Amino acid sequence: MKSLIMFLLLLAACTPLRESGPCILPDRTAIGQQTVLMPEECLKRVFAGSTAIDCSYIRIFPDSASVYMPLPSSGGLEYRATHQILESGILRVQFPYSTREPGLCIRQCAPEQTSISGAAVDRCLSECDAQLVSEYGKTEASFPVTILLRFASNHAHIVSINGQDPDPVPGKKTYAFRGSFNGPLRCIGR
Repeated sequence: MKSLIMFLLLLAACTPLRESGPCILPDRTAIGQQTVLMPEECLKRVFAGSTAIDCSYIRIFPDSASVYMPLPSSGGLEYRATHQILESGILRVQFPYSTREPGLCIRQCAPEQTSISGAAVDRCLSECDAQLVSEYGKTEASFPVTILLRFASNHAHIVSINGQDPDPVPGKKTYAFRGSFNGPLRCIGR
């Protein structure tokens, strides 16, 4: 996965973007085309030689999409998504999200994983689950996340990101999507 993104980034660096017109989404008839929407700061780190993809990004294919979310302990998760261009010219990307997948407790207990004892990890996960039940009334929730994007020249601006638990426990906090896309997203790839 990382090698594919690195290839696309290098290809984009060697292939100039069109001088005029908006960021180009893949043509529905062209197999293999894709557009990657990545935060400018992350793109700069990759061009500077960083091999770690430590930021969220969106890949748009002719008939689907994916959203990548990094995890602090290792790698990240890539969610399958759908996309649609709305009448206003805004791109809507939607994907199913689960608070258990990115593992709120796993992220919190990631430093514990370096210890030799599996018991320390188990204890951390149990304490974290108890904390989640205390705060949210449950340990996980699944819900759709919708990202709306507006395109300009060679980048996209996030209009909104919406996603929260449709069935929260009364009197408790509501789970919400916590992924981040910092700054404008640069369009790369073809």
